[in-house]
Amino acid sequence: MLPKYDKVHVGLMHLQDFPAAERVFTERKLGNFLHVWADQDEARFRRTLRWLKRHRIAFHLGGQTLPAYLTGQGYDRMTREMGELFLGRYIMSELGWVVYAPRDCMEELAPTPEKARRPEQWTPQVRAAAYFKGARDMLDARNRFVKSAAAFIGEARKETPHACIHTVESSTLHKYLIQAGADLPSLEMFPGETRVALAALRGCARAYGSHHWISHIAACCYSGWECELRPKRWKISLYESYIAGAPVISFEGCNWRTADYKRTKRQPRGGDIFIDKKFEKYQKVLSDFYAFTRKDRRPAGGPAAPLGLLHGHLDGWCGMWDRRVWGQYGAKEWEYGDAENGWEHFYDLYDRTRWDTFLLTSDANLTGHPPQGQADILPIEAPVEVLKKYRALACIGWNTMTPQNYRKLKQYVTAGGRLLMFTPQLSTHLKRTGPFRIIHGGNVADLFGVRIGGKSGRWSVGTRFVAQPAPGEFRLPVDDPPDQYRDAFCADGVIPLAEIELAGARMLACECKGGRGVETSPMLTEHRVGKGYTYLATPWCYPGRPGMRSFVNTLLKAFATAQLDKGLRIIAPAHVTYGVYPEGAGRRKVYLLNTDTDLDAVVSLNCRGKEKKVLLRPTECVARVV
Repeated sequence: MLPKYDKVHVGLMHLQDFPAAERVFTERKLGNFLHVWADQDEARFRRTLRWLKRHRIAFHLGGQTLPAYLTGQGYDRMTREMGELFLGRYIMSELGWVVYAPRDCMEELAPTPEKARRPEQWTPQVRAAAYFKGARDMLDARNRFVKSAAAFIGEARKETPHACIHTVESSTLHKYLIQAGADLPSLEMFPGETRVALAALRGCARAYGSHHWISHIAACCYSGWECELRPKRWKISLYESYIAGAPVISFEGCNWRTADYKRTKRQPRGGDIFIDKKFEKYQKVLSDFYAFTRKDRRPAGGPAAPLGLLHGHLDGWCGMWDRRVWGQYGAKEWEYGDAENGWEHFYDLYDRTRWDTFLLTSDANLTGHPPQGQADILPIEAPVEVLKKYRALACIGWNTMTPQNYRKLKQYVTAGGRLLMFTPQLSTHLKRTGPFRIIHGGNVADLFGVRIGGKSGRWSVGTRFVAQPAPGEFRLPVDDPPDQYRDAFCADGVIPLAEIELAGARMLACECKGGRGVETSPMLTEHRVGKGYTYLATPWCYPGRPGMRSFVNTLLKAFATAQLDKGLRIIAPAHVTYGVYPEGAGRRKVYLLNTDTDLDAVVSLNCRGKEKKVLLRPTECVARVV
């Protein structure tokens, strides 16, 4: 069977100033995709459609409210007329803003359109804010967010019942927008951290089978205005999106005119928008990138991501700005706690372990990247058939366990998966405060091989690794002999313990007290279930607790490194982004991007015992087949 390749769409989120912009867009080869606003002038819109069709330029349609000629059957006729060129309806929701906006921004929201100081203040976010105040618990808070999003998406759905609706979001909350009725998740890149955002976007798209998800890059809104770093960062953002597997990559603004660039008072639209020579270098970056995507053949299916990080049930962490959960103000319990801070361990996957740490144990330092270069943040609500595509899953944030998800995780492990979780993530609790209530009364022997009797009255200040996992799984810095007096490992502060009874599980780590391992107090267990294994970190706290810092760091890196492709070893500096695409017949295509704007990088590719060195210049991206 011949390998399949992606058809990648590259272009702009806006194209104004027809016909001058049309000429520049095609002559300078700026892409094969456009965001087209719904035009109130039907004749002008029809002319735009003819131009798109003539040049074979794909597009989606923007606008929360469409003119009458584009609703109902009119929209359906346009869809049939444009065929595969039309990628759906794009609504600018960004409802997550209500969750992560700083409080002073929230206080400026107008409660009604009449009280808005400016017409543009009556935004979807303003309207959504009415749903948010005073949530009782995590379930109620999640439901309020989904309800607000569903109302907004429902307006578009009512106008165009058969539309494929894209929602844009800057945070990790994509899965809740899909649950609210959207068809495709899309990312506004740059307000948040790009690695987190792309991992969550791709994981959500894979979980729900969404195609044509979009990385639109808001480079016009962030960073310095006319410094030399800016075009380099703009270039990196394009290739980051490409390596992440984005089917559509577009630029949000028109980086071509000084007035827009500085976000001063905008001048009347004129024919100069694509002509200002000061910004031709940005157009060249886009043109060069588009040429790269035309020449390159990116294998279909996206990059390999053998490790998935579960975005737990009711988790309100969004990876953005204000550190409170679900947009709830006024109560300390809603501020980020150990559950949300656990997501800081996401960056451990990108942190190359120092040479002098005593916890590093391997034949080579393979840290600094997720296995195969990419990791997905995957909704725990994903179907089990999607979960089974991941060799390993780990949960590092909040999770309220449900019987349905428990059964699904057991199916995943039984089929051969590897699952790493922490005791509180097995709780059914909905409140931010109060004791954990472990599912099944604490009897989780069928999945984790232990019975959890509740919180212990004791605390630990260290961890001792006393046994290696099953052969071929992963490798821990085990003390040998484990009962010898040593300094405590992973001693970052007090850790509350749970009452743990082993019921088939094997202990891999125990409490360390007074320099000796306390083997009656497990800290990490391993259990065989069917063809797979489960690993449970048994302290009575989430992984984001400060006292868990080095324990979780060591455990997660070891767990992740074990998911590497055994036939391909890539050693690269942490500032190199890479992705591995299976290409069939045992071949892989490796994309390498140097995200440093000033320094070269050297990458070692070792495939089946043959090593190649690749030199990357600053901001350079290359592809190698191995």
